[in-house]
Amino acid sequence: MPSYYSIIRYVPNPISEETINVGVAVFGQGGLPLFRFIADWTRARQFGGEGTDFLERFARQVSTSQLGILSESGAWNEDKLRHVLGRWHNSIQFAPPRASLKEPAALLDEVASAFLRGATRREPRRGTRLNTNVRSIFRRMKVLAKDPKEVRKHRIVTDYPIDARTGLFAEFAVKNGVFHIMETVDYRSAMAAATVKFYETGAKALVLSEAKDKLGSGTKRYVIYSARPEDKSTIKKNLALLDNHADHVLNYESSKDLATFGSLVKKATRADELALQTED
Repeated sequence: MPSYYSIIRYVPNPISEETINVGVAVFGQGGLPLFRFIADWTRARQFGGEGTDFLERFARQVSTSQLGILSESGAWNEDKLRHVLGRWHNSIQFAPPRASLKEPAALLDEVASAFLRGATRREPRRGTRLNTNVRSIFRRMKVLAKDPKEVRKHRIVTDYPIDARTGLFAEFAVKNGVFHIMETVDYRSAMAAATVKFYETGAKALVLSEAKDKLGSGTKRYVIYSARPEDKSTIKKNLALLDNHADHVLNYESSKDLATFGSLVKKATRADELALQTED
């Protein structure tokens, strides 16, 4: 089933028909439309020679799933979006949609990068020491990709979008027939019983749950955690929560678990095959 994207353009003078791209919309595959807009409206103000408050208000309204200035009320859905695509001829115009075989979340990142200057981006993830440790493992195995598109080439990518509309991203992902999603939780970075770690654990569980819903029921999900020996007893409930949403919950401090994780990564990335090809 294809996805579709449309470029959202600002047309300050419909007579001259000069335009500037201010956003993108992606829809299809049964989900709600996804939107992304530029973060800095300075260039749009200079282009039109007027204020852009109405543009920024429009961006906020559709980004929060409200029709706002387009109709009296109601949320965006694919039918309403299709109704305005290529037909709305005011200062804000939607280009006719184009098809793609990519999943909507991945397509949103691609078209925003291609058509928007200074698109809004997710806050960068603050990596923990464990996240850095796991990245180092992937680098040593030569399976860590620099290009997000390599997720389908048995390479591990970082910050993979699970649901860009709600801001859910997986720390690590690779696809080999099915998706393999990996999350880390470093209980060494704060008191294990602290509230912040409870909420972080819940957030990881949500990502894992949504991954199976958004990426397919066959999605494999792994959690790698690390904790100080004295904190083992205080994280039992946290680990039980993660275990409810993961196929494997592995301890970075355990040589046995680390070996199991290495085997899982090799299988998901076909690392052994890649090594043989390199030797050839």
